[in-house]
Amino acid sequence: MGFNEDNKLACKKELHDSFDVFYKKKFGKNIKIHRFDKNKRCQMIFGTDVVVELENGIKLSIDEKIRRYKFKDYSTYPIELLSNSKPNYEKKGWLYTCLAQYICFGTANKDENSIIDVFMFPLSWALKNSILRNKKNYKQVLVNNGKYNQTIVAVISKIELIKLCGEDNCYQATLEEVREK
Repeated sequence: MGFNEDNKLACKKELHDSFDVFYKKKFGKNIKIHRFDKNKRCQMIFGTDVVVELENGIKLSIDEKIRRYKFKDYSTYPIELLSNSKPNYEKKGWLYTCLAQYICFGTANKDENSIIDVFMFPLSWALKNSILRNKKNYKQVLVNNGKYNQTIVAVISKIELIKLCGEDNCYQATLEEVREK
């Protein structure tokens, strides 16, 4: 799978609707959800896929990351350091460029038409700084995303992200848990 396939997956309306189920459970059913098209300038500049407007008017910006089903049992998350590492084409990854307040990883089901679990954490300056300061301590993986693009990610465990962000600042749930309550 390359960048184009992943981008198509990220644009699927069914997956957006699934993320929204989790947001309504976390923030309340009376929230307003404003989505940015993946190809719109504001999404590309700010790295924000969705703005959740709480009932009291506070707005939260979220960048959504979709994991394919084959990664569902992994307890690690790829944090993008370089979105292109090819010489003369280097481009910093979303850890540097994303202005969203939260990152929300969602795992797609086998059919890739629903999100089956989420893990959301705040993308604060302190978190970014801590990851960058300690990046040599994390496994770094080169991912080939097609003919012209190579991404470098730091692979960080959920436990480490929770430790860095604080457990009360993270949210995790499965679709079954959200539907039960």
